[in-house]
Amino acid sequence: MNLYKSRNISFDFISAILILYMIFCHVMQWAKLTHTDCYLILQRFMFFFMAWFFFKSGIYAKVDVNIKKYIVKNAKVLLFPTLLFTIMGLPFVWYQLYSIDDYNIVHYTLSIAKSFVVGGNLTGNLPLWFLVTLFEVKILYVLMRRFMGGANNTCYVPYCSIRYIYAGFA
Repeated sequence: MNLYKSRNISFDFISAILILYMIFCHVMQWAKLTHTDCYLILQRFMFFFMAWFFFKSGIYAKVDVNIKKYIVKNAKVLLFPTLLFTIMGLPFVWYQLYSIDDYNIVHYTLSIAKSFVVGGNLTGNLPLWFLVTLFEVKILYVLMRRFMGGANNTCYVPYCSIRYIYAGFA
């Protein structure tokens, strides 16, 4: 079977554009140019770009999987690297706190857990927030499709939007 006949490549084209936009945003943030008109206008028009990747991951989710095996597999692929690299980054966070004479033990322990629970942030490796959220969305999408019917995609987009806003990324 030809891959191009069975796959809707328009989704890949949209993803390519949005990946370029994401790179552009990271460059603008790094250069501290987030106050420019170009950046602000694009933010208004492209507000959905992260939710798109969650949506796309759900479109290709298989319904007929063993849920327990699916959770374990995705945990190994998404959560284990997140945990590993977060733990590797914590000494740098602790050094930063120590270097500014912050000796409050709460900032070294409980604040890290609070930032994860409240905002989905992973102190020690902030860019990995996406993997935790992607794990959550992939599992929930399979569960929703399993229990709401295989063709019911209508609940997925509102859920992703609400989760995205709750996490503070909108």
